[in-house]
Amino acid sequence: MTVLPDHEPVVANVHLNATEHNDRIVFLHHVLPGPASQSYGLAVAQLAGVPGDVITRAREHLGRLETASLPKDAPVALPKPGKRQVPHQSDLFASLPHPVIDALSHLDIDGLSPRQAMDLLYAWKAKI
Repeated sequence: MTVLPDHEPVVANVHLNATEHNDRIVFLHHVLPGPASQSYGLAVAQLAGVPGDVITRAREHLGRLETASLPKDAPVALPKPGKRQVPHQSDLFASLPHPVIDALSHLDIDGLSPRQAMDLLYAWKAKI
């Protein structure tokens, strides 16, 4: 969404000025032009009273999304003079394979004993 103004002349990016203090976000009542330097969605969810377990799980998922969406060993491109630098935003709707599904896809089912299969099921259940 941060690149939308590049394609739609009637759209503009603005954000609220914010500061972090003791692992919490404080939003200041000051609107600034351009995209925010980072996403504050989880901080807003925390301020709205979303349970801590949900926030923790969301942070883990966001970390996996950011890891998966950032190019590996890509050269760092310096911004061109006069060109606005747009922060990278990961695609929150991109689907990442779940570790259990990934393990299942590589499993030789016919080579398992019934006990090994049951142990795997219990281990996977604990991961879900």
